[in-house]
Amino acid sequence: MPSKAPTLQALFVQLGLAADELAILRFIRQHRPMPPDVDMLHARFWTPSQAAVLWRLRRRGPHWVEVLDQLEAALRGHRGQQQESA
Repeated sequence: MPSKAPTLQALFVQLGLAADELAILRFIRQHRPMPPDVDMLHARFWTPSQAAVLWRLRRRGPHWVEVLDQLEAALRGHRGQQQESA
């Protein structure tokens, strides 16, 4: 049985953060723009345990990497699915 592809919501649950769409948008607004010279996994807003989760998920495979890339693009201010148009 194929497993369900990870989502931003699933990522936020793994990080122990509120995972509804509004909470994700608020998180992105609060932390963007992330400086271009900072690796997302080293951003100051992650707790040590959240950073460890991100590292572990990055090693799990391409599906999680896609989700991490989606979050990183949003945090850097690139237009994406989870960004508001305003």
